[in-house]
Amino acid sequence: MEFVDTFLRQAREFAGYEPTAGAVLAISGGPDSMALLDLHHRLNQGRFVVAHLDHRLRPDSAEDATFVRTQAEARGFAFVGGVWVAPHQAGGIGVEAAARAERYRFLASAARHHGLSHVATGHHLDDQIETVLHRIIRGAGPGGLRGIHARRPLERGLTLVRPMLGLRRAAILDYLERRGLPWREDPTNRDGGNLRGTIRARLLPFLERGVSDLPLRLAELSTRTAEAKWPDPPKGALIPPEVLHRPLLLRKAIGALLGSGAPPLEAHTMWRIRKALVSRSGKVELGRGYGLAVKGATVSVRSPDGHRTA
Repeated sequence: MEFVDTFLRQAREFAGYEPTAGAVLAISGGPDSMALLDLHHRLNQGRFVVAHLDHRLRPDSAEDATFVRTQAEARGFAFVGGVWVAPHQAGGIGVEAAARAERYRFLASAARHHGLSHVATGHHLDDQIETVLHRIIRGAGPGGLRGIHARRPLERGLTLVRPMLGLRRAAILDYLERRGLPWREDPTNRDGGNLRGTIRARLLPFLERGVSDLPLRLAELSTRTAEAKWPDPPKGALIPPEVLHRPLLLRKAIGALLGSGAPPLEAHTMWRIRKALVSRSGKVELGRGYGLAVKGATVSVRSPDGHRTA
């Protein structure tokens, strides 16, 4: 029970989540999500609903859905499945980003339908480390170093939690093997043809050979950044001309306007925002239900609960 106790302690301490209270469990069928499923089953308390969205991005994705349904029903959990067809729904933001946004909409819908207030995912410490490296390489500012939030609002009345964020991938795999539990492998996770896959398969192992505790250092960096004091949101939503042409100040101004729950402002996102500001017109989808619109000299922000600041 040592691993279960560690999971419980970290879920409560870092995510402010009580794993016995009931939640929608986002289960892909991969090792991390299968550990999440089994841990909740072993606790044997609360009402849990297993949710799986088939993105149809791989020929065998329907087999993942069948696998997850079987595993959920074997544990006595309700199962909610869905299908998302790409790429015509991508909306110009890229298939992966669009799929991620649709997945969170699906999970939120499942939680509302079943009267649950929390959605739990299986993100772990290695995901956090890879995310921080990914954002550093892509040019994220200080806000991007916060990495993945252990707890954040999903939609009004709904909270997204990541109770396994303090656990290493190796420990999760060891747990599954000791329990004799099956899981599905997504070959795209080993794809070195994209930046995230390259970080996972090549860059991080190379860096760890030189600095063995690098993952823990990056995780600590993320934690300290999340605890830092950031500027209060500006009282107005006007961006002064002198700020428009100073990238760091512009990033801080937009970040303060969005608030702490918004996704990080990476370089490509800031380019789109600046383009809208220069032309004094345009809309930019930021992810996680956030959006930004420019009309003349006014910038308005949309948050996940539908609230607008102008």
